[in-house]
Amino acid sequence: MWTLNRDWRPRRLPEGAHQSLVPSQSFQTRDGWIVIMCMKEKFWQRLADGLGLGHLRDDPRFATFADRLAHRDALVTEVKTAFHQRTTAEWIERLRGQVPIAPVYDVEEALADEHVRAREMVIEVAHPLFGAIREVGCPIKMDGVRPRYAPAAPLGADTAEVLAEIGVGTQELAALRTRGAI
Repeated sequence: MWTLNRDWRPRRLPEGAHQSLVPSQSFQTRDGWIVIMCMKEKFWQRLADGLGLGHLRDDPRFATFADRLAHRDALVTEVKTAFHQRTTAEWIERLRGQVPIAPVYDVEEALADEHVRAREMVIEVAHPLFGAIREVGCPIKMDGVRPRYAPAAPLGADTAEVLAEIGVGTQELAALRTRGAI
């Protein structure tokens, strides 16, 4: 992603980095990746302490949002080095509740996540041809309301009904089928 420097020159951002909030991006750990988001001053201070970099809190280059943005490269280098020291699970345990933080998952890990399971975001539906298939669950959750999940209709199952709604009669429908149009 590209952004503009203060002097309006384009600058390439590190992959996954926020345009103006530093540090707010993905970082590699000893065994994977995490993403953090320091969108408040208190999160930057807690992150610095949690990483064992408390001395950076008092560094004038990193005192404010604007300072951290102006010195992004120096700060991100320090943070990257710290994150390499522990595993993803260790950092999550250490920083959870202090800083917005989450592991970066591959697809299999994302589907197995405890929150995905708890919120029923992947559900199973019995399909007449393919058996049990997994689908994305409804993200909207309301007390006392359960979504109804069902497999999609097979190709062409609703053709006659839909065409009847626009005035296609049974003879015309038969002719369309004979011609292979439907």
